[in-house]
Amino acid sequence: MIRKTLDTDIPAVMAIYDVARAFMRAHGNATQWPEGTPSAEQLAADIAAGGSYVCEVDGRVVATFAFLPGPDSSYDVVEGGQWRSDTPYAVLHRVASDGTTHGVAAAMFAFAKER
Repeated sequence: MIRKTLDTDIPAVMAIYDVARAFMRAHGNATQWPEGTPSAEQLAADIAAGGSYVCEVDGRVVATFAFLPGPDSSYDVVEGGQWRSDTPYAVLHRVASDGTTHGVAAAMFAFAKER
């Protein structure tokens, strides 16, 4: 089940970020998400913007993501290429899982595609 993140979910989401960060480090990605990122402040901002979601399995938060409408300043400059279209878009950011459940990324992408 995918639902909006609640303030009470912040500890669980921060723990998921920790697991994801450790996984990236263990598998050769030493630069993405430096210690402390994503931050609790960023998560709170995503929640306040109405764009933070969690995936639950049997009532337990197992994954998280931000689904936010564009434009996104991260994509203002595309090096070595260009956008194929100037139609409105949304972005997925801060995608992370605790690693216990397979298929959550597919569920996130399907969720985003439906919207």
